[in-house]
Amino acid sequence: MADDLKRWISALKAGYKKVVATLFTRGAAIFLLFFIIAFLLWLMHAVGSRREIVVRVPITFDCPIDIAIQNPLPENITLLLRDDGRALLRYWFREETDTVHFDLTATPFLDKGTLIYQLDSLQTIFAAQLHATTVIVNSTPHVVLIDYVRLQKKHVPVRLSDKVHIERQYVMTDSIAFSPSLVTIYGQAETLDTITSLCLSPIGSDTFDDTVNKTLKVLAPEGVILSTTEVNVHIPVEIATEKRLLIPVQPLNVPTGVTMRTFPTHVSVTFQVAMSRFNAVNADDFVVQTDYLQRESDVYCYVRLAGQPAGIHHVRIEPNKVEFSLESYNME
Repeated sequence: MADDLKRWISALKAGYKKVVATLFTRGAAIFLLFFIIAFLLWLMHAVGSRREIVVRVPITFDCPIDIAIQNPLPENITLLLRDDGRALLRYWFREETDTVHFDLTATPFLDKGTLIYQLDSLQTIFAAQLHATTVIVNSTPHVVLIDYVRLQKKHVPVRLSDKVHIERQYVMTDSIAFSPSLVTIYGQAETLDTITSLCLSPIGSDTFDDTVNKTLKVLAPEGVILSTTEVNVHIPVEIATEKRLLIPVQPLNVPTGVTMRTFPTHVSVTFQVAMSRFNAVNADDFVVQTDYLQRESDVYCYVRLAGQPAGIHHVRIEPNKVEFSLESYNME
């Protein structure tokens, strides 16, 4: 095996020497020398003579957000430059040309029309950025036609696209806040009429045990332009505790000349509230009613929670029905 490897290496060396001997003969060396001389003579002639080169300058058009362009616009201005070869080399080997932005945001657009934009005057701007001896022979296009239409606008609210999951023993202390809460959308009237709100990108499947501040993408419907593409979302989350209060029962729809008395006169309302708001919630924040017209029988009426403060969760009423009695009184 070792002998075979040595023979293979010896054969490879012999082949390499043969190729080198063939290429680097006297005749090949003379040919290579004359080729180099010819190339240098050509390069000197090319660099020393005046020539022309084509340079493409990227362009963009910045229009107001409510203006939709209806026709394709040129992406480049083509410049034909003339100078000696040495000066043109700097443009030949330049990797990028700075993009030229045309600001049309202050242009008085109508509801619909065609804007004629002259580009000939730009030669003066470009000439200031070129070498002193470089001449702009020509530039195309000379004129840009911009067909446009003004879009309708509408303000719509944003909303989450998925459900918020809160860890057990934690509660939201307030409603979810969006900033901005309204996003302006631009589009055709028939498209805007079908949009009542905008969804945000998913907030994720995490279960939160602390206040959440996230920036979410606004999901744009097809054919609509958004005034903003991101919205800040604030979800206030805090550890919760349980609280119990005694709330008086208020009779409702009692016939004239009759007093309705309930037994008991107060019911227990139990709920979860954030620790920071424990002392802020009291009995005056709740309204518990019993409706005479919806009594279960001549003895019992169900009670219901008719009013409660914001930021409380998992509310329970005990008991959920009360006994009652009616007492007539003299209206005179």
